[in-house]
Amino acid sequence: MNTEEIKKSGNEKMEKCIAQLKKELSTIRTGRANPLILEKVLIDYYGTPTKLRQLSQVTVQDGTTLVITPFDKTIVKEVEKALIKADLGITPSSDGVVVRLVFPPLTADRRKELSKEVKATGETAKVAIRNVRRDLTDEIQKAEKAVALRYVPGGAAGGGGSRGTDGLEGMVYPGDRRPACHWLRHGVGIHPDL
Repeated sequence: MNTEEIKKSGNEKMEKCIAQLKKELSTIRTGRANPLILEKVLIDYYGTPTKLRQLSQVTVQDGTTLVITPFDKTIVKEVEKALIKADLGITPSSDGVVVRLVFPPLTADRRKELSKEVKATGETAKVAIRNVRRDLTDEIQKAEKAVALRYVPGGAAGGGGSRGTDGLEGMVYPGDRRPACHWLRHGVGIHPDL
């Protein structure tokens, strides 16, 4: 494997880290109703754990209410139980036909908690990117030794891993110049730069 192939595979792994970060940020419960928060909710449907979104239609009624309409009306109670078990921090209400999740407005304390949660998620992504970069650098060095090439820092093979991650790490925290919960205050699901 030559250095260009190694760099390409490393960049693909780093892009997967960013995609995972976006997915994790989209499941964080903010003050707005977001159907993606239900991605991890599983219902025992005739003995098979099935995702809630496969068994029902999920719509946003107004900016703060999710309406879950099961395709099979007999599973409304199971949907309620699954939502309570998923520990979303929201109590579902049902009228026998649909289940509603009303998202309360964010308080100052909840914003601080979300800020910490987002920061921890971002740090996890940064660590994953750094691990990929370290592995990438190690592979490049091994490839160069195997081919008996001379390592030149910043040359065609050297330094390429670091340059590739600088921009991706910047996407995790594109603005240390902004408050950590900037995007939460503006009601956006994920940071606008992502």
